[in-house]
Amino acid sequence: LGHKRIHSVRTLGGNKKLRALRLDNGNFAWGSEGIAHKSRIIDVVYNATNNEMVRTKTLTKNTVVQIDAAPFRVWYEAHYALPLGRKNLSEKKFTDEEKAELPYLKKRSHRTQLKYNARRK
Repeated sequence: LGHKRIHSVRTLGGNKKLRALRLDNGNFAWGSEGIAHKSRIIDVVYNATNNEMVRTKTLTKNTVVQIDAAPFRVWYEAHYALPLGRKNLSEKKFTDEEKAELPYLKKRSHRTQLKYNARRK
């Protein structure tokens, strides 16, 4: 979203809080999976306060933003050993190097495969 714009706000007792009006990344959670990762903010999608804030890409509380899903995709593929958002995997022939790189194509022991199968349920 551009360069950082952070204002310091005086609070009770003379302390200071930092209010981020514009950032390029943040810590986002995937609630149903119980994980959080630092991810890049791509765009401001919706702001209930004012459409002007969407146009200027100002961040406020409860602003809906679009983020880069790559950290979450990497975690999902490693945790469940399933591809997520990849096209035409059944038709493609993988080399040994690609199989070693992608976590869902690795050869696993029987016990480890049972663990991944239990996670998928």
